[in-house]
Amino acid sequence: MKGESSTTDAWPKRMIRFLSSRRYFIHSIVALSILLLAVILQFIPAVQHSIQPLLRGCQNPHYTIRTLSYDPLILHIENFITLQESKRLREIVPFYELSKVALPNGTVLFSDRRTSSTAYLPGDDLLVQCLKKRAAEFQGYVGVENIESLQVTRYLEGQHFKHHYDWTPDPRQVNETTNRETTIFAILEADCSMCGTEFPALAINWTLEDNKWCRFVDCNSTEALTIKPIPGSAIFWRNLHSDGSGDARTMHAGQKVERGVKVGLNIWTRREITWGLH
Repeated sequence: MKGESSTTDAWPKRMIRFLSSRRYFIHSIVALSILLLAVILQFIPAVQHSIQPLLRGCQNPHYTIRTLSYDPLILHIENFITLQESKRLREIVPFYELSKVALPNGTVLFSDRRTSSTAYLPGDDLLVQCLKKRAAEFQGYVGVENIESLQVTRYLEGQHFKHHYDWTPDPRQVNETTNRETTIFAILEADCSMCGTEFPALAINWTLEDNKWCRFVDCNSTEALTIKPIPGSAIFWRNLHSDGSGDARTMHAGQKVERGVKVGLNIWTRREITWGLH
């Protein structure tokens, strides 16, 4: 009887030890998983920045909009892209290629008119998707599907993009039914001098304006509207008239980089064109 009692008493103790060891095992796995995630986020910035838009619900930064021109519509957007986002976008650039220009007939070729380099960002990246959504919302919730693949453009010392349009004179010549209605050009990096974005048809007498504008534009430029490249800021402009034809006043240029580097992001939104073609 004494032996039976001993066996009966030992069973609960063994069960308690088993459950305790199982609980300890589960807690250990959870702790190790949390530790592993912390290590990944700490030492692999690419992973950290990739999941940030998802974790924060793709929230927009607190940007400030200033009107440079009502007609044509040109806006300056301060802090459109955060510095962390800019860094992440530069990290995911696959590779740069020498930029090309497109002729009205659709021919694409190299030209000394454009000596910068360009790259297209991966469309499946969470941050890229977040920025396309931000650009769509900024324009009144246009369809994200109307936004082209995001293009990064890099200017090194001595490089430029001479005066050009972002719109096509007649999309039908290249078998297109859409045209670039708007452009958002954001600055990801800039440590250059005399390397702004110039609109030669829109000269403004800045002596008649508030001198606070001189933070964002070249107030010494009297023959063209020249916007300074400020990291995180962007320029928005409308390329087309309401009838779908191109607005010649939106001709612009990427000034020659005298020293340093400039990296920008092109966000183009297209619109279906059924009239007003020239």
